[in-house]
Amino acid sequence: MNVVGIDGCKFGWIAINLRSELIWDVKLYSGINEMLEVYKKSDCLLIDMPIGLKTQSKEERLCDKEIRRVLKYPRGMSVFVVPTRAAIYCDSYSEGNNLNKKLVNKGISKQLWGIVPKIKSLDQYLIENEIYRNKVKESHPELAFMMLKGKAMDYSKRKKEGFIERIELLEEIYPKTREIVNYTLDTFQRKEVKRDDILDALVLAINAYLGEKYTFKKYPNSTIQDSKRLEMSVTVLDYELIKKLSFKELRSVFNS
Repeated sequence: MNVVGIDGCKFGWIAINLRSELIWDVKLYSGINEMLEVYKKSDCLLIDMPIGLKTQSKEERLCDKEIRRVLKYPRGMSVFVVPTRAAIYCDSYSEGNNLNKKLVNKGISKQLWGIVPKIKSLDQYLIENEIYRNKVKESHPELAFMMLKGKAMDYSKRKKEGFIERIELLEEIYPKTREIVNYTLDTFQRKEVKRDDILDALVLAINAYLGEKYTFKKYPNSTIQDSKRLEMSVTVLDYELIKKLSFKELRSVFNS
């Protein structure tokens, strides 16, 4: 087994690679192309970044509406409205914001515009490299945590209580959690990667590993593609198929 959980960070991207027999590694990458080329032989890559973009429809992506509904308030607030493809290819915030308003009657916040280069680079890569479309899947960390716990997390990930809540959950399932987190905190600076970035990438990697072992769940269940034939869906571990398993049983999967 060879899977990767990927999250955006200040440096660029954090990738946590989990393999059989509790082998792992953590790397930071400045560019999407280099990173995805490194992991092109992996079984599955779950990434916290939109894949599949709307053009002119005033209805937002169905996957975003569904996972926001599943997570409920307040965790559902972490699901942002994804800009249109035309808007992310604009040269400036003002141009992109105005175009998005024109196309879908919604603007783009300056905070969201900050990750537009990442959305754009992933979009370009998957348009140009069709072979990886079935391997690189959009996911969402808060939904991924929910699939392990059975309900949405109680605290915001940016609070101390939220960090503790999440790391303790991951420790119950993946034996090397503390080792990975401590290594990353010691190796990289906080101006490069934050604590919650580490846990977000790790929960996606754990979801990918268990999903490959058992099965995944997609939101929505039906296949919806954009104009470039990129699927607009969010993939996580299917909680319904693991909820009868104990943490001990889940932990044993990673030792095999």
